[in-house]
Amino acid sequence: MQQLEWSIPANTWAGLNTKYDPSTKLVGPDEFISGSANYNLSPTGNITKRDKVELYNATPLSAPIKDEYEMIFESGTRHKLVMSNGTLYYTTGNGVFNTVQTGYVAAGNMEFASLNNEVYFGNGIDDPQVYDIGTNYGGVVYTPPTVADMGVIEPTTPVTFAADTAGGAVSAGAHTYKVTFLYRDTEESNGSPASAVHTVVNPNNTVNLTAVPIGGLGVTARKIYRDDNDGNWALVGTIDNNTAVIFTDTAALGTTPIPDDNNEPPIWGLVVTHRDRLWVAGVAATQSTLYYSDAGLPNVWPTNNFIQCNAADTINGLVSFNDKVVVFGKSSFGIILGSTSDDFQYTEVSPNIGCVDNRSIQIITVRGVPKLQWLSQFGVYQWDGSNIQLISDKIENLLQFNIQQSQGSFN
Repeated sequence: MQQLEWSIPANTWAGLNTKYDPSTKLVGPDEFISGSANYNLSPTGNITKRDKVELYNATPLSAPIKDEYEMIFESGTRHKLVMSNGTLYYTTGNGVFNTVQTGYVAAGNMEFASLNNEVYFGNGIDDPQVYDIGTNYGGVVYTPPTVADMGVIEPTTPVTFAADTAGGAVSAGAHTYKVTFLYRDTEESNGSPASAVHTVVNPNNTVNLTAVPIGGLGVTARKIYRDDNDGNWALVGTIDNNTAVIFTDTAALGTTPIPDDNNEPPIWGLVVTHRDRLWVAGVAATQSTLYYSDAGLPNVWPTNNFIQCNAADTINGLVSFNDKVVVFGKSSFGIILGSTSDDFQYTEVSPNIGCVDNRSIQIITVRGVPKLQWLSQFGVYQWDGSNIQLISDKIENLLQFNIQQSQGSFN
């Protein structure tokens, strides 16, 4: 808005009948100069800032904003993501919220994290999702932003065959095939269902595959694996797009084996990024277990990528602090030590101080020293990596009342 300058004229009280005491600091509306704006005047003359009435979004959302996250993409593009009544919206800061996806459970608390120029989000109820602004994957054009289920989702249908042709080096005998999806050039799925048995007869040693499955958002290529009747599928070629549905196999032998442990993530409600991985918890069936993706591959979740934390406590918060993942239970907390999946381990810091709300966790810097602060069942605590300190003594009564209200609402 335009900046305006105004002043209160000097008052002359002599011989003036007024409801204001001559020593009062209150003034009437007729005593402001022309052009005064953006204030309200109470009946007693109190001046207050006028409430803003212009909406950011021309049409009000159907419910208050419940969850939000700002993503700055590698291109410099900024998207503010918000959840309202089970609908995901985004804005670029232009005064408009755009609908991205509907149908999420409105009661869930959506948590967000980013890695590899994508946003990952989940609420512990719906399938976890990935938010993407890519415009072309494998020759398929997308209108961003788009969302899809998180994970390297494998093909669900097998390939079929046209007649074999002469030439090629595929050995005579029985063969079966599987296909994998390659996401964003780096993340490979497990294999599709095996094809029907296909028998090659000399001299027609070129196998022509048809109905090669096409993938969804993020798939840039498909890889073809062949089993030479020995139970081992090995790579015989790659289709470098997500559009072609035929493949010609002429290879005498396959090379690398097919992946079989590149799984999808669990349905999670808590997430943090650390050491080029996503770490998640809040999984309904395993509430004291922490899961993590492969390094640099946020959609790949091998079976053994998990850590059992305090088995007697429910994980209630996650944060990356001092180059470690801090795992908060409701009544305890600990850290993850180690640098690879071979040596990750949970070490307890406190057996009786936990966190009652993941969103209370904050990192602040005091005199150059980073400190972690959070709301526990006993009050607000602070930890610098060594010393745990209660910092809410002076507001203890009010704080305990609010904690009780919070827990009642949460439960």
